[in-house]
Amino acid sequence: MLNSDRRQLLKGSLALLSAAAAGSGPSRAKDGSGLAWLTDPINVYAVFRRMRFAEHEQVFFWWLRGTRSGLIDNQLTNFFRMEVGSLHRCRELGDGRYSVTSLGIIYYSDLKSGELLEKWHNPVTDATVPFQYAAPKPTTVIYNRAGIESEPAFPAAGATRSHELGPVDMVGNDLWLNDSSHLNAPPQNGAATPLHVNDLYTLRSPLRELLNPNQRFVPCDAVFNDFNTWSARLQMGARAGTSLSRCYGRKEAKLESLPASYLAFGRRVHPTIFADPATALAPAEANLD
Repeated sequence: MLNSDRRQLLKGSLALLSAAAAGSGPSRAKDGSGLAWLTDPINVYAVFRRMRFAEHEQVFFWWLRGTRSGLIDNQLTNFFRMEVGSLHRCRELGDGRYSVTSLGIIYYSDLKSGELLEKWHNPVTDATVPFQYAAPKPTTVIYNRAGIESEPAFPAAGATRSHELGPVDMVGNDLWLNDSSHLNAPPQNGAATPLHVNDLYTLRSPLRELLNPNQRFVPCDAVFNDFNTWSARLQMGARAGTSLSRCYGRKEAKLESLPASYLAFGRRVHPTIFADPATALAPAEANLD
């Protein structure tokens, strides 16, 4: 059964796709109803789901590649490469609600050789910093039509989170959507400064596929930046500065579509997860039953 969001999308999409098939293209649908549905702020979380996640219950994947850098006195220093990946699965909960269970794994590699970093020379402190890659645990976020209904609490006293989504922006045959989240926490474990994490995504999907109501997995690319307090991993001590990243990537339907370098790291460091992603997500999903 279609929920009200999908019924509205179906109504607008059929008119738009008929116009596109006749050669008028997505931006020239006669009544514009599909485009109006996409750009109406009340539908932004339904659009977000189609871009960021999926409308089926199969496992899917995201990857990002980029560079972690440090900004001190407005001077930028590149630290290392980032190989980011995540596994996801959605489950329908009824009445417009759904869950997304995710498991994310990040590997760091040398800027020149591309080899996995197990020891990193910190150019700011001139110290050698060990890197470890602990096995991650899956987490589940529940969404409703208005956004996030529940998410795991951040393990720090006094921490607060906020999320910003939109606006939708159409350029030619593509749709763009900004997705931002912010985490703030008082100083923890003797740290001298508060914790601030700002994650900024820009998502892009092809308009034609986004508007096809029969397509439950819509292609999506992403550009990602973050601007954060120093991570304890970097061992910066009391030095003032900002940790930032610059990444790009996309959503994938198959594990084998992730970058070869990322898969090589994953199968070396976390072979069980990469051998059976569905089973790796199962512990967090069990709490939904």
